[in-house]
Amino acid sequence: MPGNHRAAAETGASGSRRATRRLLEGVRLQVRHRLLEAVALFAVPAFASLMLADVWARSGNAWILLLALVFTHPVADLLSGLVHWAADRMLPASTPYLGRSFVRPFREHHADPEGITRHNFIETNGNTCIALTPALAGVWWWAVGQPWQSAAVVVEAFVLGLAFWLCITNQIHKWAHVERPPAAVRWLQRRRVILEPGHHAAHHTMPFDQRFCITSGWLNPVVDRLGVFALLERRCRGQDAFAPPKAGIGGR
Repeated sequence: MPGNHRAAAETGASGSRRATRRLLEGVRLQVRHRLLEAVALFAVPAFASLMLADVWARSGNAWILLLALVFTHPVADLLSGLVHWAADRMLPASTPYLGRSFVRPFREHHADPEGITRHNFIETNGNTCIALTPALAGVWWWAVGQPWQSAAVVVEAFVLGLAFWLCITNQIHKWAHVERPPAAVRWLQRRRVILEPGHHAAHHTMPFDQRFCITSGWLNPVVDRLGVFALLERRCRGQDAFAPPKAGIGGR
């Protein structure tokens, strides 16, 4: 009998040590990710400034940047919907790195829609900046060695416009859940320049399969009517791709 008690105690202690190690590893990953987000939040404006300076030096024309902001607005809306759909419906929460850092926040958002309003600036915008940093760095590096002035200007302007909208998309998403956002934000929401709360609210109704675009929401009626994401989902599932979350919330 004493041997049984000793074995049980050792088993319990071993289980506690494993749980502690998992907890500590989770904390370390979270700290590293927050540091990466903070670095990315500095890197994005740094590379954007370099690209702005290059566009101005090559063209001396601000109109191309304004046009880029207009033309990339719906493109960013579509891309935001694609990423949102993939995180909500397709990628499993167990996906290495992406699961913990990118997929799980989307799933938790459906369980607690107002949770996003309690996120600080880094937590809200850091993941987007992590994704944008290598893209901006790559385009800037390409443009520096590009002898064709027009090509470099057009590409840099387009990427800058797209990066601007994508960079603020999750902040726009957060404002759509804030009870009283700043007056300027409410003005933009009413004019549908950015995501309007009432429009977005339909996304948070079962079965969570509509209105994925969250930069402005302009493309949601078109994308939903054409069944773009539903078609993609059927194609992926038909190929034994990622299993969708139960009721849009869970996930493996």
